[in-house]
Amino acid sequence: MVFFPNQTITHPDDVRDRVQEEYHNRAGGAHPHDLLIDEASMDSFPASDAPPWTLGYIRPREPQPEGNATLKRGDLIVSDADRKRLEALIDSARIDCRVREDHLTALEAELGRARVIPTDEVPADVVTMNSVVRLRDLDSNEMEVYELVYPTDADMALNRISILAPVGTAILGYRLGDAIEWPVPAGLRRLRVEEVLYQPERAGALHR
Repeated sequence: MVFFPNQTITHPDDVRDRVQEEYHNRAGGAHPHDLLIDEASMDSFPASDAPPWTLGYIRPREPQPEGNATLKRGDLIVSDADRKRLEALIDSARIDCRVREDHLTALEAELGRARVIPTDEVPADVVTMNSVVRLRDLDSNEMEVYELVYPTDADMALNRISILAPVGTAILGYRLGDAIEWPVPAGLRRLRVEEVLYQPERAGALHR
């Protein structure tokens, strides 16, 4: 789980209590060092402050090797095919003035920290492109079903959410049971992946 994605943090105490609380809420289901803060947030600490990963609750992100030989719960997983398509999408969208740069930057950051593995080795419970996923809103306890799609296929009337939408970027690469926090225009969304109803890789639809 990643806390405070791409946010400026001015003091370790601002994040320590929330990370502690999440660890205790998991009732031993995760080690403290499974709860990460992303690199952009880590870099925002003043040099005079002790960063929170020295307090025993979190650690800085380490480079993720390709391949799935040592996949762990909490890894962000993206197939090599999805990464190639999404990097091409980012490149082409940057010349389109209708696409917000911060949305492209957020997706780029997620791809940069993901574990990239061959398409035919993606675990069956990972949210990949064109997956249909059931999410629980951890604040309202309501359930939502979305299909994660490319921008040209997005249609909220059909619950097809674009990968460039904040929630779309947020859920890419997470797995069954993972909790996600992500800033959206209305505030902070807290979601949990309850079920991956359809995944192209699991269905053998590899050329979608």
